[in-house]
Amino acid sequence: MSKIWFFGDSFTYGWGARPGFEYFEKNKSGEIWTSAVAKNLNLEEKNLATPGKFSNDLIINKIITNITNISSNDIVIFSDTDPLRCIRVQDGKIKGFNPNNVRNKKIGTKVFGSQYYNALDYLYYMKYSNLELFENYYSDYFLSLADIFTHLGIKNYFWSYKERENYSKIANDGHFDWNGHKKFTKFILNAIRQL
Repeated sequence: MSKIWFFGDSFTYGWGARPGFEYFEKNKSGEIWTSAVAKNLNLEEKNLATPGKFSNDLIINKIITNITNISSNDIVIFSDTDPLRCIRVQDGKIKGFNPNNVRNKKIGTKVFGSQYYNALDYLYYMKYSNLELFENYYSDYFLSLADIFTHLGIKNYFWSYKERENYSKIANDGHFDWNGHKKFTKFILNAIRQL
């Protein structure tokens, strides 16, 4: 059976709408968009999105390390994330971090320890003040990946993280609610039909 591969952040993962999340436990009436798309196309779902503090660098790495597992009969759907998200080293491993956590001194010092103020300076003086440059930088990478998939004969669709603002969300969470998943499913299916 052919597969449909999904790469991205918590919106692709289905954060909040999976078992164990309060929203899911109180409202078990829906389906995350990746599962709905796979079911509609009768393809095996391979959702390799990672939730929580996942940066563009980590998404790109996940795509590249899995590219040889993707066949020409498969479809790839992938997205970027907020370009302010960064990578850091923790316990000898590369991990992502959410800049919103750095602004909170208690969380920031827990994550960065004595390097908290250096991380804060980097975010404010490098990332925030050059946001458009970082958006374009990562956009070039993702569009190049789309070109590589196309060159390999693999149908693919890249969607921008900004697109998610057009869909309804879980209150006090910010991720898609069931209605958001349903409407986003239609958006992605329409994009796939045009490939």
